Amino acid sequence: MSEKLKPCPFCGSPGWIQTSLDSKKIVECQSQICTAGLGSDCWQETPEEAAKAWNTRVADKRIAGLEGLLEEALESLEGSGFYASLAKKIHTVLHNREDA
Repeated sequence: MSEKLKPCPFCGSPGWIQTSLDSKKIVECQSQICTAGLGSDCWQETPEEAAKAWNTRVADKRIAGLEGLLEEALESLEGSGFYASLAKKIHTVLHNREDA
């Protein structure tokens, strides 16, 4: 398999590829307490297709847009005492997070 699996979008645990009785593939979360999977309609023909489906994050584009708006808001808060400290922390989180 060429595509590395991203962590679970809900709990951050690793995902793993499961195989159905008819040899179809799906990625599910390895955590015993997290039930994340794509659902019965998301079985794929190959491990590569299953990995691609698992790694697709619909929210990624929305998050990128929100990050831009948050950056603008943070810039307006710089130098505002408590809010400046909070803005720096949020900025650090945004720019040091691992891309999921």
